[in-house]
Amino acid sequence: MQNLESIFLFILILCALIWIFNSLVRKEKERPSSENNKTYNGQKVYTTRSGYEYIYNRQGQPVYVHRIQAMKMLGRYLKNDEVVHHKDEDPSNNEFSNLEIMTRKQHNRHHRRQPKNVIKRHFKRSLNRQFKRSFRIRWY
Repeated sequence: MQNLESIFLFILILCALIWIFNSLVRKEKERPSSENNKTYNGQKVYTTRSGYEYIYNRQGQPVYVHRIQAMKMLGRYLKNDEVVHHKDEDPSNNEFSNLEIMTRKQHNRHHRRQPKNVIKRHFKRSLNRQFKRSFRIRWY
């Protein structure tokens, strides 16, 4: 019985040390240098997993920076069917010269013409979702 208690205590201490180590490592990752902190008109810029940059508007809703840049370029709000396309396929490059306004139809046509390896990068996440759905267990 005493042997079991000592093993349990050892495992408990080990878990606590691992938790402390992970929390220290996580804190260092969360503190980027001030050079890497991007701002847009004085607001902090966040980045999605796919690389698109966004900020929060006054209502607390996220707004993509490339859409704001396109609105500045046009001098008006974007219509519902308008899409902002990055010419060099780099979602973090929000320069005026790199952005192009297209309708959804034009944008879909443009990406259909590209080689499959470029398209694969954009639709990889949706393909993974479809694959996972096909293996869901159905209870009848």
